[in-house]
Amino acid sequence: MPTIPEMVLEALKHHQAGRLSEAEAIYRQVLQRDPNPTTRILLASMLPTLYESMDDLRRWRQRFIDNVRTLVDGGVRLDLTRQLAPNTFFPAYQGMDDLEIQRLFAKLFVAPQEPTYQPFRSREDKRIHIGFVSAYFKDHTIGRLFAGMIANFNREDFLVTVLSAGNYNDATATYIREHCDRYGRLPLDPAAARRMIAQQNLDVLFYTDIGMEPTTYSLAFTRLAPVQCVTWGHPETTGIDTVDYFISSEILDTEDAQKYYSEKLVRLRDLAIFYEKPAIAGTPPGREHFGLPADAHLYGCPQSIFKFHPEFDPLIGAILKVDPKGVLVLLKGQYAEWDRMLMRRLAKTIPNVEKRVCWVERQDRNGFLGLNAVCDVLLDPLHFGGGNTSYEALALGVPIVTLPSKFLRGRITLAQYEAMDVMDCVASTPQDYVKIALKLGMDKRYRQKISEKILASNDALYTSPTGLRQLEQFLKAAVAEARRRHQPSSPAPPVVRVPADTSVITVSPSALGPRPDAPPQRPRPFRISDALKPQLPTIQVLDVGAMIEGVERYASLVEQHLAQVTGFEPDPQQLARLQAARKGPYRYLPHFLGMGGPATFHVTRYPGGSSLYEPDPAVIDLFMQMGAQPGEHLHVEKVVDVETRRLDEVEGVPAPDYIKLDVQGAELDVLAGGVQTLASAVVVEAEVEFVPLYKRQPLFGDIQVFLREQGFVLHKLIDVVGRPLRPMVFNNDPFKPISQLVWADAVFVRDFADLSRWSDEQLLKGAAILHECYFSYDLVQLLLTERDRRRGSDLVTQYTAAMRAAAALPTMCLNLKTRPD
Repeated sequence: MPTIPEMVLEALKHHQAGRLSEAEAIYRQVLQRDPNPTTRILLASMLPTLYESMDDLRRWRQRFIDNVRTLVDGGVRLDLTRQLAPNTFFPAYQGMDDLEIQRLFAKLFVAPQEPTYQPFRSREDKRIHIGFVSAYFKDHTIGRLFAGMIANFNREDFLVTVLSAGNYNDATATYIREHCDRYGRLPLDPAAARRMIAQQNLDVLFYTDIGMEPTTYSLAFTRLAPVQCVTWGHPETTGIDTVDYFISSEILDTEDAQKYYSEKLVRLRDLAIFYEKPAIAGTPPGREHFGLPADAHLYGCPQSIFKFHPEFDPLIGAILKVDPKGVLVLLKGQYAEWDRMLMRRLAKTIPNVEKRVCWVERQDRNGFLGLNAVCDVLLDPLHFGGGNTSYEALALGVPIVTLPSKFLRGRITLAQYEAMDVMDCVASTPQDYVKIALKLGMDKRYRQKISEKILASNDALYTSPTGLRQLEQFLKAAVAEARRRHQPSSPAPPVVRVPADTSVITVSPSALGPRPDAPPQRPRPFRISDALKPQLPTIQVLDVGAMIEGVERYASLVEQHLAQVTGFEPDPQQLARLQAARKGPYRYLPHFLGMGGPATFHVTRYPGGSSLYEPDPAVIDLFMQMGAQPGEHLHVEKVVDVETRRLDEVEGVPAPDYIKLDVQGAELDVLAGGVQTLASAVVVEAEVEFVPLYKRQPLFGDIQVFLREQGFVLHKLIDVVGRPLRPMVFNNDPFKPISQLVWADAVFVRDFADLSRWSDEQLLKGAAILHECYFSYDLVQLLLTERDRRRGSDLVTQYTAAMRAAAALPTMCLNLKTRPD
């Protein structure tokens, strides 16, 4: 019997392909076995890709509203702490005001309650830190629309971070990675993704789109930055209270459009898009290339099938009835059933002309541009028109007939025409739309005139910084306003009790910041340099396996100019990314570290799983959401013969204070080949496995025994990850562990039970690392107290004073008593 996740996935496939009855039947089977909220929401919110008529559309819309309201009134809620919310993509294509629908749907979800970020933490870089988030930073409409914005934000005022909910390597994805200041791929686990975003210390979290897929829709329910905004990548309000602003334009939204948004609507004067003008590469293809008739008048509408609103059919029919040589050119949908559904509808709504429809296969971008170019005129769909497709067509001078709606999603082509000051193709009524289309389609001389007019004016649409500068000014004002709102009022003095016989200070709950055992991604209460910088020496960081997967744990040390980093990354692509993204105190070497000598490197489908050890499918396939079969993350796609080097034999590596290892099972090999190098370290963080995901790999216990022999003790386990053993799943969450631990990051410190083996400098370096990276306040206090005893200094007093001033967390005791000899 299939598992519930497998059944839900099958139902989703049927739904996406337009087979709603099959999807509904499977959802109901799932609910008989497990009436979980996710499946109840999926069933209640199911909508067709295409509607048979306006009556059909209204029925489905009312069904959606009634079903969702029943769930809301019945107390059904989905906790987003470890799960993703189903998103509402299709209501936007119904051509109606969706504010109340989106607000109602949002009531089904409970935002995670754990603290995730601390606004306006102190940092030396005073620029506004903005983070762009999407699952579509690739060769996709979103990637094309926003790559230029990301690349051209003013770096004097903004530091730009890109957080991708997807792992892509096409040209657009590469361009975005290379043109931001920081890049990270969000983990699949929602809680880990939230922590990663919170760790960036952003001032602005900028969603290019919300509502197209579950990840960003779910993230938007949590406050992760002081200013959170969305723009028209998906031109629809979110209904989510934690999204503050919707970025639009005076030429996109009307003056009274605020009533359609849950967010505060921001109407910039111009379009805040920095779009590179596209051109056809090579010789432009002719009509014969696409199988289109040479002598016909081609009315193109190469849009997604779900944009074909029932009210669009009469306009298509009127055009084809008047123009006997007219042919409608459509692009095939993602599923063949979508095309058949549209043709069945057209056979009913315009029965005498539906045979004059030509379907063209889906194209790459150059082919799509060529298809636009061979059409005489393009038809902008009603209610939800073109966006990226209009930018591409207008670059070629192809006229687009558009009938603006009252909602942004039907006004983007209008905004582009207004930016060019070319209004000849903008209709005011359906009849006017048909008239303009026919004149362009049937009058070649007029069509040429309009095309030349567009070509003479379209530079206004491309690589213009005007709208982008307006967006930057708005964000500066929004951040300033948020800073004023978050400015704390004068706090009450901390409660301090000093017993007569000890030097114990008890600090009130508002004084310290995050719990000392909090995950390291959470914000620290203050930076160590705020209290101790004049005394802090430079820390040498050794990062083995330095592949970019977000912001490094030691990034705050670098940001405070406290650390220099030497990294090892043998993968040429990852090495190039590191060298391009990490400037300043970073140096990267291309060596495979190990025991020395020849070895085999196993390259997996997911680059982060590649290892000198061979993945073991017999173990990996025991767990949910892990796999080593073809097409899965840990499947070995090739093996490479490599030469490994012992860490102790690599010349020019500074004696490290802090070592981080993440080499997929080979951590002990690196340590064993670097015993001399290890002698200077005070903190070692190693990824460890509790089960042998790789054949014959050392496990956590082996690494712990080795490091104990080298004078280190286990300090803590962080980012501990488990997985359920197949086929069991709880609460429809295949990521949620039931019993078995799989891997973690293990933090080892030089044995603090004998501080005589620590040098004065190591005490300071250890304190800085443990404060900034691991929130180990008690151990920091112990190290500073020993340093004070040796040197007659008063660092502990400075440290605890900074903690009192920081304000934020549970009562804890700091023992200030001088350590006995």
